[in-house]
Amino acid sequence: MATPDPTPRTTAILYQNTEKTITLLDIPTSISLAFHGTPTAPHREIYSAPPPQVPYPSTEPKSDRARANVMRIMGGSSRFPTTLLRGALDEVKWNHGGPWCLPRRIAPFSVSTSCGRGGKRKFMDEKGGDGEMEPSIQIPTDDGRWRRGETRNARALSKTHREHFPDVGAIARHLVHNPYSVPLPISIGTAVQTYSIPPQTAFYLTNIDKSSISDFSTAAQSSLSTPTASAGPGQFDFILLDPPWDNSSVKRAGRYNTIRQSQDPMLALQEPLGKHIAPGGLVACWITNKEHVRECALAAFDSWAVELVEEWAWLKTTVDGLPVTDLEGLWRKPHEILCLGRQVDFSFKSGDSTTASRREVLKRIILAAPDLHSRKPCLKELVEPLMPIPAEYRALEIFARSLTAGWWSWGNEVIKYNWDGYWHRSE
Repeated sequence: MATPDPTPRTTAILYQNTEKTITLLDIPTSISLAFHGTPTAPHREIYSAPPPQVPYPSTEPKSDRARANVMRIMGGSSRFPTTLLRGALDEVKWNHGGPWCLPRRIAPFSVSTSCGRGGKRKFMDEKGGDGEMEPSIQIPTDDGRWRRGETRNARALSKTHREHFPDVGAIARHLVHNPYSVPLPISIGTAVQTYSIPPQTAFYLTNIDKSSISDFSTAAQSSLSTPTASAGPGQFDFILLDPPWDNSSVKRAGRYNTIRQSQDPMLALQEPLGKHIAPGGLVACWITNKEHVRECALAAFDSWAVELVEEWAWLKTTVDGLPVTDLEGLWRKPHEILCLGRQVDFSFKSGDSTTASRREVLKRIILAAPDLHSRKPCLKELVEPLMPIPAEYRALEIFARSLTAGWWSWGNEVIKYNWDGYWHRSE
């Protein structure tokens, strides 16, 4: 691909219709802009994979028996109307005269091995030889510095010097906060791996389970003790979840750890997370195309008094605007679904618990050429117009693997893509 334009962009949106229901987005740009928080910051680009030039080879079942087996495994598909997907492709082709994605800063990966959810990659150096190995983030279960139920103090980073942590255990289960309007570096381990923390960002590096949820709640209540115009103490106007749902193809490739179908990665969050959703707050959850996954996500919504109001489809395309797989495919669909719900107050409703007056679910489509496996578009630019006060809102991403300027992030790989090896800094 062509060398990226060194001039910083101010938006990742390449096309959007008037109703904002169809958006063509550049994924690497969405991530880079979300790191800086402002397009006027020093320009950094995230390394990416080449976008697909042609659709992927078909993996569709050939026989009736095989098709029936796929339907049994899928348990029914989470369906997004194909007519809307096809219409979005046609609209962009008709109205958008530019590229379907921007030139990317390609990072050569020489080795890819299984290591946690996102895998571990070995980079080539400028001459094609072996370069740095992506550092592994392994959270110790108990190294003597922490006991279950213990509240660990929040740690604000310094603007005058680089914070160094001897190992991951020294940073895990702390709320780490960059209170400044510029990115700040931290380093971890004896090999001194450096990570860049975006402006006004907080992160909580832990596994997401019952043992860590109460500590996170305590940290949120303590650090966000002052209410805003739209959110109370410890509450967020927007919460984004990207759970490690069961995925057979991912497990075969060993790309990251998933949850077995009999398990629900949202289960531990069902009871406690509701108190962290601001009145009228927006909750978004990525799901796979299996019906049981959709049911798990909506069950969590119900436990938080969150009503489904929108569904977004990320339609993956080639550089020429073709879907990466057949729109009618059974086994490998070219889109992923994001369920969006709003926290509602049922106290004003009548005794009818069926909520017969539920609003129609709005459909929106994001078209974007895929990047590294499992790396999704950053939604910050698309979500902010939906916030009560776009310039002043609180956001939390759960199961995060990168940090977004101005947001909180929580998960066991929250700084994965903030490792400096994943970024190119323009001179």
